Amino acid sequence: MTVKNVLILITVCSFSLLSCTQTFSQDITGKKVVMKAIEFPGNYKEDGCWAGIYCASDGKIYFGLCTEGGGHAHFYIYNPDTGQIKHRADMAKFLGGAAKGIRTQGKIHTKFCEDKNGNIYFSTANMGAGPIDVDPRSWEGGHWCRYNPKTDTLEDLGLVAFDTGIYGLAIDKERDLLLGTGFDGHFYVHSIETGQTFDKGRVSARGGGVARTVVCDDEGNVYGTFVPDRIFKYDAKSGRVLDLSLRLPTDPTTYTITASIQNKLMRAGLWDDINRKMYGVEGATSILFEYDPKIGKEGQIKVLARLMPYQHSEEVKKYHYATLGFTIGLDRKIYYMPFGTMEENKRNKGAGPIHWVGQANLITYDLNTGQKQNLGPVFTDKGEPVVDFLSRAPSGGAATGKDGTIYFVAWVEEKDPEKVSFHYNNTPASLRLLIYKP
Repeated sequence: MTVKNVLILITVCSFSLLSCTQTFSQDITGKKVVMKAIEFPGNYKEDGCWAGIYCASDGKIYFGLCTEGGGHAHFYIYNPDTGQIKHRADMAKFLGGAAKGIRTQGKIHTKFCEDKNGNIYFSTANMGAGPIDVDPRSWEGGHWCRYNPKTDTLEDLGLVAFDTGIYGLAIDKERDLLLGTGFDGHFYVHSIETGQTFDKGRVSARGGGVARTVVCDDEGNVYGTFVPDRIFKYDAKSGRVLDLSLRLPTDPTTYTITASIQNKLMRAGLWDDINRKMYGVEGATSILFEYDPKIGKEGQIKVLARLMPYQHSEEVKKYHYATLGFTIGLDRKIYYMPFGTMEENKRNKGAGPIHWVGQANLITYDLNTGQKQNLGPVFTDKGEPVVDFLSRAPSGGAATGKDGTIYFVAWVEEKDPEKVSFHYNNTPASLRLLIYKP
């Protein structure tokens, strides 16, 4: 056996050992995390937030909430100084698609990003959602959008591509480029200066297998994932998309339920300017990994931990799906909010594992010490549990404020029937902004 083969064997064994021995955080009966919850104004009953949250240099927090099935995406701004959320725009109305009998701009499926001048960017999308009697081809495609906080101006920067919206979005501030993965499985680059959009080619065989998250490093290179468990790189210097031979760490015993979990892509990821490394979680397992692009020809992946909360059912463990509630705090801790099962009570009576309602847990990983800690199940300051389906591609997002406050968007059990926008089995729920101060 060659040295190279030995190294490969050791790496594979380390992933397997992690899956078997470090799978689930301990049950922490009696401990809980309480977060302040704020309602989104307007009661538009959005049914998803797919990473659309960003804490900007102006101290404000920007959100994009989504509506499946023919609804509208909405753009919000939270001001920590006033404690108020402002509804800034209905994106379907803003982009001229409302009340026309066509598929609408129902999603903001991207993280927001910011340029050197403090402008905020995002992209709208639809991803095939809408009534079956409305022609899917009636949706022209997603748009690049820019918001100027200084003038309170929202701009349409143009179409991404026909029938395509952006999933993962990043910005190269030095080159003034927006970069993202499309619903059609292609990688797109938009020049903010010229207004041109360039299709850099396919990075996935189909839209369902494309990376929901892309990460830009400090040199303008962008990294994403594709099937099976693979990493691609957009090389800033050459302008080319390269397939790397690296593999994401994963666990083959997890079940393949949705397109995203089947493909075991990076579910969430961030670039850390201090360590100059990327941190991410793999979708089917919540395995936390570190990627250093500066080591060797393609970079090096290191497994750090498995950030999965305790699960009551052995069967449900195999259906766990990573979330988008992932951020790095100013205290050098990763804050991650996955979902662990509730007991088989009225919420889950008669439901199979794929339909089990889970409760959020707050897990931290200290980048300085390597210590992992489950702080407990998450409740609002009014005692409402934070909930989601374990395997329904849990909705949400997370970001860190300028003062170190951690912000999440997540589902909360809703007691007011007028405000319910989704039912998780027998659990009515609505989306809220959650605020946690470490």
